[in-house]
Amino acid sequence: MLKILTKSNRVLFISLFVCLLTFSVGIFLKRLPTAQLDDFYTNTIYRGFRFIWDHSVGLLPIPIIYLWFLFIILGVLRLIYLTIKRRISTIRLLIYLISGLMLHLSWFYLTWGFNYFRSPLVERLPLNLNINQHELREAYCDITGKITILKSNLDNPKSNVEHLNDLELKRKLNDELGLLFNQFKLVDIPNVNCRIIWPGSLLIWASAGVYWPFSGEANIDGGIHRIQVPFTMAHEMCHAKGWTDEGECNFLAYLACDQSKDIEIKYSGNLAYWRYLNSSMWLLDSEWTSFELAQLPETIQSDLKEIRKKMDRYPEVFESLRLLFYDQYLKVNGIRSGIESYSDLVKWIISYERDIVQKPKPTK
Repeated sequence: MLKILTKSNRVLFISLFVCLLTFSVGIFLKRLPTAQLDDFYTNTIYRGFRFIWDHSVGLLPIPIIYLWFLFIILGVLRLIYLTIKRRISTIRLLIYLISGLMLHLSWFYLTWGFNYFRSPLVERLPLNLNINQHELREAYCDITGKITILKSNLDNPKSNVEHLNDLELKRKLNDELGLLFNQFKLVDIPNVNCRIIWPGSLLIWASAGVYWPFSGEANIDGGIHRIQVPFTMAHEMCHAKGWTDEGECNFLAYLACDQSKDIEIKYSGNLAYWRYLNSSMWLLDSEWTSFELAQLPETIQSDLKEIRKKMDRYPEVFESLRLLFYDQYLKVNGIRSGIESYSDLVKWIISYERDIVQKPKPTK
């Protein structure tokens, strides 16, 4: 036993040291005031990491998440092979696996996860997220009118809609998010990347996109409908810019899309908001919502059917297990509402427009 531990103690000790160092850094950052945390970690350490990563590994022509998965699979298979051939013992195999998990955990927090310690956006604006049923109904009617106008303009042959490729879309979304972050006086990480990956690779886990800290870049599933791409991409870019709460990223993504002059981008953000609001209203008053839904223009109803059809091509696996795991993950990292934080977008937008913007109702 002593001989076995001696052969692998270097890997184990290094992993323990890095893990303890990460834990110590976390305690230090947790005690910092919001402004100092933003300046020390997000604006210095994380921004520095993003610059180095994006100008080195990030220049590779393929999504880095592919290389990470390949590295993990080959590494685990090699360890299993060595164990079967009795070149390493089962105990050493476990030591290497545990060490790998500890190094991954450290990488996660050092290169992105400490952004969870930042104060919530709701405290920075600030917003009152208490909304009533009347406000929900009014917001539903407003956004329905808005997407109707946007869809009409989008389908109008005289509107000269510019169909963006992925590079142009990323550039425009980075610009819009930069303007938005500057408006809110938030730390901005400029020109973050977002790659489209194999269709269904995320949708089978009920996710349209993900920021994967182990690959250091945002990704969206290539299987989602084109209408969903701008909003989903903007959401994942917000994660890459250092925001962790799903509701906050939805909120920032919506505002970035809504302020865009590009009709495709604006429609994507507003339709996403409508879908969240429609789900909330359905739970509140299904009969009223069903009636309103039937009044939607056929063109929008067609878009919604096409979106569902695309999503249904990739059935979700291990749904209950995934929901439980991700819900607990978010709560452990300080997101109290867990997976329900996605639908917080509704409260965010209604309170933002009520408390800060007080936008007039859309008119034709």
